[in-house]
Amino acid sequence: MPAQNKTSLVKTEKRVAIQSVTSQKARLILIQPFNVVRRAILRRAAFSTLSAIVVLMLCGGGSQRVTAQSAGTNQITVIGVASASTRPDIATFVVGTETVSTDILTSIDQVDSAIDSIQSALERTGVEPNDIEVLAIQVTPEDLLDSRTGSVSGRMYYRVRSAMRVVTRDVNTIRAVINAVIDAGANGIGDYAFGIQDSTALEQAARAAAMENAQLRAEALATGLNLEIQDAAVVSETILINGDRSALSPNGFWITGASGGAFPADAGRAVVTAQVTVTFRAHP
Repeated sequence: MPAQNKTSLVKTEKRVAIQSVTSQKARLILIQPFNVVRRAILRRAAFSTLSAIVVLMLCGGGSQRVTAQSAGTNQITVIGVASASTRPDIATFVVGTETVSTDILTSIDQVDSAIDSIQSALERTGVEPNDIEVLAIQVTPEDLLDSRTGSVSGRMYYRVRSAMRVVTRDVNTIRAVINAVIDAGANGIGDYAFGIQDSTALEQAARAAAMENAQLRAEALATGLNLEIQDAAVVSETILINGDRSALSPNGFWITGASGGAFPADAGRAVVTAQVTVTFRAHP
């Protein structure tokens, strides 16, 4: 075979081989993207299916909650407020005596005698012994000044004070009680306070009125929403008192007081305020 023909044959075989290799690569290139796309499509389909299941589950649960809410009807929450008041039925004050002497024993004896006289006078006005409490007896030594020079004389005198707390359970007699202790030797009176011995009835009246107020408020709102009020689902309350409950008893409280010696012109009124928060069920 001539050399030229051999050369042509070799070139032809090379082209065929190249074409064959190229075709195989092309097939590989075509197959690989197809496999990648197929896997992506399968993953996406699986994810879509899972998402659809999750969405169906969520939608199913949500529809159940909505149904439950509609079955439970609507709710209206309001705050009702009302107060009840009355005049005080108890009073208290502090009464005391003060003596000054250069002899401490004499001063103490004078104060003791005044305490006995005051207690006797209080009991005669109807005050119970348990409502009379001796708070303190205080002895204060002081320097006696020279009346001519104003300087310290070197001598001492003694100021003795007593304090008694008195409770009267009839506020209408308090002025008579005060007059009696003054006649008995008291020369210091103050710390007046008035109160309520038992506020239970006052609280109940305020609470009942507050519930009525809440009912009226709820009905007014329901009318504007074309609803009708049913029963109360949730109720909470707060009791407000215009005084210090702990100072008297678990059920009573003090309402007014004066630290000085002036007697109050009016005892005022004991006020209890009830505030209730009520959630009503309502339906169309």
